[in-house]
Amino acid sequence: MSALAHAVLHIALCNAISRAPSTATIAMRVQLAFPSGDPPFDKVFKFQRGDGDETTVEFDIPRGMYRLALVVAKPQCSAIDYVDFLPEHNRVIKETLVDGPPQNRAMIELQGTTPFSFTYSKPTFVLLDPSVKCNGPVGDPLPGNIVTENERDAYYSAIYYDPDMVAKKPTLALRLRTNTGLEHYIRLRIPFMYEWGGFAGDAQLNVTEDMLDDVATEKPDVLLCPPMWQSRVSGGVIPRAGAQPTAAPAQSVPAQTAPAKPAAAPQPQPTPAAPASAAPVPAASGAPPAPAAT
Repeated sequence: MSALAHAVLHIALCNAISRAPSTATIAMRVQLAFPSGDPPFDKVFKFQRGDGDETTVEFDIPRGMYRLALVVAKPQCSAIDYVDFLPEHNRVIKETLVDGPPQNRAMIELQGTTPFSFTYSKPTFVLLDPSVKCNGPVGDPLPGNIVTENERDAYYSAIYYDPDMVAKKPTLALRLRTNTGLEHYIRLRIPFMYEWGGFAGDAQLNVTEDMLDDVATEKPDVLLCPPMWQSRVSGGVIPRAGAQPTAAPAQSVPAQTAPAKPAAAPQPQPTPAAPASAAPVPAASGAPPAPAAT
């Protein structure tokens, strides 16, 4: 049996839910799916509206890249995202429900394991002009929509697709802050996205202490191209339009205790309801059927 990841979803409520009475019971469907086959996770969680502006759900899931869909039938709210999970790692994810149908954004996710010291360098991923050469000055990064989440032992970076940006064929680089406030830029050879094929791509780069030591004494504010880093990247291409993405086989979520996770302050948790009735996996451009109103 494969090791599980533990997910904690912090979900900001939409305007329609915020206007509901504090005593209202909200039913929210949470579905994680591959491009094809039955979704390995499909449950309805119920929670009381209360006075807060977010709710939290937790669950265990096998490793892999999934399409995450959150749907509330009444009042109508939803969200769509793509998330990747590493086995035996905890991941905290922030999502926001929007009124009406959500936007399905094209993206690729870069993720990997890290030593705890990685967070000290305030890691971020940036896009550089393709004219920047190894050991040359980096200049100003290009505009781009990149969202990075750093955990204690892993990172997850979502790079959102922008046709204008892709046309420039930018260079992806990892930016690390030095102890003196300067910055190292490390080129990453990741096959980049060219056309949106309907499901997120992903790439993995595990970072080690040796890799960090390898660049610690290098010149700042230039593009570093250390061989140790270039050979560690795997995956990383969004399928072209019309292509059929290769997906891992769907798996059932084992009803077992998840791997131990860091203790957290107790807080009210939504109560899982019975699993939602079987339904076909929705097209990537839409949301799954909402749970029946209660």
